[in-house]
Amino acid sequence: MTGILRRAADLGVLVSDGIVYVAPLPEGPIMVLTDAAAEVWLVADGAAPGSVAARLAARRGVTEAEAAPDADRYLRAFTDAGLLRA
Repeated sequence: MTGILRRAADLGVLVSDGIVYVAPLPEGPIMVLTDAAAEVWLVADGAAPGSVAARLAARRGVTEAEAAPDADRYLRAFTDAGLLRA
């Protein structure tokens, strides 16, 4: 994956109390992102794919190696679902 990650144009996104609600518009379904998924979503938009683990690590106060599995897992899930594009 290269380029800068961007949210798909047809998404509705709401962030409330650390929970991210994402829905392809107009028909959904609404996806609820919590915990690691929400954290990755929040640091990924506008980032280069290779920098997401570092951003996640900084947010959590852990090493990049500790953050990398969650970053990789959720970036793959978000791009496979068409929610993020690079």
